Amino acid sequence: MVGTDKRLTIPAAFAALTVAQLIHSIEEVWAGLYTWLPRVTGYLRGKFDTIPQLSVSRTRFAFANIVVVAFMVAVSILLFRRVSWAVRVARAIAFVEILNGIAHPVAMIIMRRYFPGAFSAIGLIIFGVLFLRADYIERAGSHLDES
Repeated sequence: MVGTDKRLTIPAAFAALTVAQLIHSIEEVWAGLYTWLPRVTGYLRGKFDTIPQLSVSRTRFAFANIVVVAFMVAVSILLFRRVSWAVRVARAIAFVEILNGIAHPVAMIIMRRYFPGAFSAIGLIIFGVLFLRADYIERAGSHLDES
């Protein structure tokens, strides 16, 4: 198809990020990230007094991840329906997901061993960046249309 725009749309890019988060959540629960929370947050509390030391059961951790993915599915639906404020919410989520994607491999490097969520974290980075890129391209294009 000549002239077909092959850029990833904002809704499609965010839906892909949502799938990446689903895969990431499955890895985190399956690999037992919840068992690391007391150790990691305890370490961070030693550096920053304001960070609480956390402990959570597998069930609660899985439920929290389900809530995150469900919220992202809802935002995806709003994006496909072209609800304008949903783009701002999606931008914030994408930024957080990129940071989350960076944190897991960094933890793995620091610990010199596998850290739950490290393998699927690359998807959060890739699809978070692709979403922000699609958003930037669309915003840049809309500014050109206004001229």
